[in-house]
Amino acid sequence: SGMLRGLLLFLNVPTVARPSQTFSDLISVATYVSTQVDGSLVDPEGSPLTETQLDGIGRQIRSLEASMKRYGIEPGSEEARRLF
Repeated sequence: SGMLRGLLLFLNVPTVARPSQTFSDLISVATYVSTQVDGSLVDPEGSPLTETQLDGIGRQIRSLEASMKRYGIEPGSEEARRLF
C-alpha cells in the first residue's frame, strides 16, 4: 500500500568474480523487479534504458574484465578488492 519511488542496483565490477555474468544476472533481476512493480529501468537522467545501452554497458564490463586479467588481476580476488 506504499509507493516505491526508486530502487538503485549497482555493481562494483572489479570486486566481483565473473563481472560479465554478474552484470547479466543483475539485469535479469532488475528487469524482473521492474515488471513486478510496474516500473522501468532508467539511466541516471531518468530516461528508459534501451537494449543498445545495456549492450554497451556489457561491452564496457567485458573490456574492463579483460584489461584486469591482462594485468594479472583476477576480478573478485583479494587483490582486486584491495585495489578497488
